Amino acid sequence: MRTVLLFILAPIVLVVGGFALFLLADNTALLQGSPACGLRIAEDLPAGAVDRDAKWSVVSFDGSGALPRTVLTELSPAAIAAPDTAARGCGIEISGSAAAGTTGADWRIGRAVDMTALRGRTIMIRFTIRAQVQGKLPGGTVYIYDGQNVTGLAVPEVGAEWEAHEILYDVPEDAEQLEMWFRLFFDRPEIAPEDNQIFFTAAMLRAPARRQRPAEGPSCGLQVALELSAPAIAANANWSVVVDDGTGAGPDVAARALAAAEPAAPGGQAAGCEIDILAPAAPGTTGADWRIGRTVDARELRGKSVLVRFAVKARETGSLPRGTVYVYDGRAVHGIPVHQVGPQWVNHDIAYDVPADVDRLEIWFRLFHDIPVADPPVNTLSFSAALLPAPAAAAPTAD
Repeated sequence: MRTVLLFILAPIVLVVGGFALFLLADNTALLQGSPACGLRIAEDLPAGAVDRDAKWSVVSFDGSGALPRTVLTELSPAAIAAPDTAARGCGIEISGSAAAGTTGADWRIGRAVDMTALRGRTIMIRFTIRAQVQGKLPGGTVYIYDGQNVTGLAVPEVGAEWEAHEILYDVPEDAEQLEMWFRLFFDRPEIAPEDNQIFFTAAMLRAPARRQRPAEGPSCGLQVALELSAPAIAANANWSVVVDDGTGAGPDVAARALAAAEPAAPGGQAAGCEIDILAPAAPGTTGADWRIGRTVDARELRGKSVLVRFAVKARETGSLPRGTVYVYDGRAVHGIPVHQVGPQWVNHDIAYDVPADVDRLEIWFRLFHDIPVADPPVNTLSFSAALLPAPAAAAPTAD
């Protein structure tokens, strides 16, 4: 289960103000069908005028090329057997591949919800998702839009077991409606494997009580390549630590800056930070979060292709089942998993084309999300971060 909370430097929170940020993309794109995917409303929510059976809308935009073929199926509760057994849902059959080089594409399915009866409450929007075959969905996102702000969570991987992706939302006193969306593709229509079927259900629930502890973190440094010509980026700005204990007590984790004399990562990155996992979480804890990150002034990077590099190592070889490094630009999350760690430095590179109108980026290293598990449960991690020019694409060879 994956839960998103609203923090100032939120990620794989997306909290974005204003129409100009345009995560919703082009609503004039082709509306492709209106399936009845259902929406489960918790019995303890005074949902009032919310229509559980309203049709969902599909927005499909081919961008500069063509999207893979998609076919929708309405699912009954009996056909789903998902954790939200009272909900209906939909299946999305994806076949074929996008036209080579396609960019600017969009495919998403969503609906609007009347929020007048829920004003002033904190609710949870839950998308429960699985795939016929485990795979990757680099542009996958679930998000909500209230007319001013977008709040969401990246879904870069889909598995064969149901997984909940949850967004907490404080309903404003003047709220009228809320849009909720599951996006498959954004910009580059990538998926692996190419032929798959993805199933989802949606629910609106009362938010559980939570304990959050956002705090200022150490100065972990950031190497900025001279070739990027970006002197406005502060190399030594403090990083922020976001902690959520979830339903129990999260792991005991402490972060400190590495001294300049301590071993640095390969490639000349700044010294970085050390993260001590001192004690495991309480048994049965879910909904937890621990991540460390910072913002970067991106104005001098507009229009450039960059590589955000996190070099990571651990005192002992082990695993971080929910470990991730990612970039958030106010519109979308771009990230990769960091599931295996060991005593040798390993570079985790995120290639990113900086849009021409982006003001800042957030870069994050997340240890835990939802289920706070690490193996071994006590370990010490080290990381450093760098902002580099993306390598030039290899020239095509002649036949």
